[in-house]
Amino acid sequence: MSKKVNNEPFSKRAALSIFLFIISRFLVCPKSLITHYFALSISSQIITILSQNAIFQHI
Repeated sequence: MSKKVNNEPFSKRAALSIFLFIISRFLVCPKSLITHYFALSISSQIITILSQNAIFQHI
């Protein structure tokens, strides 16, 4: 039980760091739209997984 509570802020920090990494990559090379789209799809999958985990924890 305590491990799940400790993992929740870590997962939020990880998602935030990944999101900032994607933004920084897009700012560095905005011309590579394929890479940006690929990173965006990965980030959206991670966000959905984290939101599903949060919903299951509340249940």
